[in-house]
Amino acid sequence: MRAAQEVFADSFVSVVMPTYNHAPFLPEALASVLGQSHRNLQVIVVDDGSTDETAHLLKAICDPRVEVVRHRGNRGLPAALNTGFGRIRGRFATWTSSDNLMRPHCIAELLRSLRQDPQAGLAHGNYRYFGTQEGIGDTSEVTPKSMYYLGRAIGPAFLLRTALLAHLPEPPFDETLQGIEDTAFALELRRLARFAHVAQVLYDYRYHALQITEGIAHAEGYRPLVQRMQDRYDKRHRPAWQISESVQAGGALRVLYVYPHCCHGGVEVVLLNRVRALQSLGIHSEVCFGQDVGGARMFAGVCPCHVLSQPEGPLAVGELSKLVRDRRYEVVTLISYPLAYQALADAGFQGALVCECHGNLQLTDVPGAQTADLVIAVSTRLRTACRRCGIRVPVRALGNAVDIERFGGGGPEAGRHDSRFAVSPKERVVAFTGRLGE
Repeated sequence: MRAAQEVFADSFVSVVMPTYNHAPFLPEALASVLGQSHRNLQVIVVDDGSTDETAHLLKAICDPRVEVVRHRGNRGLPAALNTGFGRIRGRFATWTSSDNLMRPHCIAELLRSLRQDPQAGLAHGNYRYFGTQEGIGDTSEVTPKSMYYLGRAIGPAFLLRTALLAHLPEPPFDETLQGIEDTAFALELRRLARFAHVAQVLYDYRYHALQITEGIAHAEGYRPLVQRMQDRYDKRHRPAWQISESVQAGGALRVLYVYPHCCHGGVEVVLLNRVRALQSLGIHSEVCFGQDVGGARMFAGVCPCHVLSQPEGPLAVGELSKLVRDRRYEVVTLISYPLAYQALADAGFQGALVCECHGNLQLTDVPGAQTADLVIAVSTRLRTACRRCGIRVPVRALGNAVDIERFGGGGPEAGRHDSRFAVSPKERVVAFTGRLGE
């Protein structure tokens, strides 16, 4: 008898279901939970002050596994989740929306994954979405970085070990983050334990006009929600994947160079010389590369060097946007990296933008050259090419550190230079401040 009780307790799963004015969907959603093949359940329904037929529907439930809690008024999804999670008794827990459907073996498969992998603190699976949108949500590539920088969720099909909840902030769901509370919750859990992915579709997610989260995201925009989550998270613990902490600027200006890759080439030599030259002027510089193919160590001990985890795509945009927003650079210099313009827009960058041209092809590759505060060309030949391409912003020609003929063009004006720029002191500063002027 005692052994049977222990086995029963070890498989006890608590399911929290917050609901608010979802009477048209609630019976089907609740039936999908109570109809799970794994029947050892505690189901906590939190009615968050519904004004429709929700209360009447909940009174008709006869299943002893169901507990109903009602808020006197609508307090929001995170508050309803905190109420529900405050009542869980199972060794495993999850939550589900009252407008979605668990597939019959959802909990059983997630529980099986956690039993097979004792080191995993949470298991999550794939899902199908239907309604106003249709498709399959694959959560296999959700990472701490994509959660933090993009607000990417682990999906609605998940199961966690409730022992982890004791190590989370209290309450577990941040009530200031409605609309992204699930990702913020998962991000905190991910610091404590590894996640296991189940490569099965275990859940049906409904898109419809009454969705709470979608309404918030459409009204406020998703990016501000992500930034708010990042700010809250940073106050507790700076992300372990950030390469360096904020550095006090050595002068009045902070400059960031954003290049697509770093490979020990001539362009990197030019950049290294510029950083050293700016340091001699008391100006703090940092560099950021989309990809490191062996050259980033050139900058070790010279200046902070950041390398994005992916060279392209939304994650790279999110990481660079966060870097710019946190470090508050006055000047950003770009070379042939179109996604960086989106990152600067997302970050609300208001400083001076400098576009560099190191080759003829790059003049047409970088649309930002038309709207930059300044264009830097590494030779007078390239400055002339800028004019031919219709670039009307100020263009400065600066001597290169290596013979540019090695990179497909050039001439005697390319020259060779050491760490000092072959221009006047005033031009040196103007060339890196654009519209800041001095």
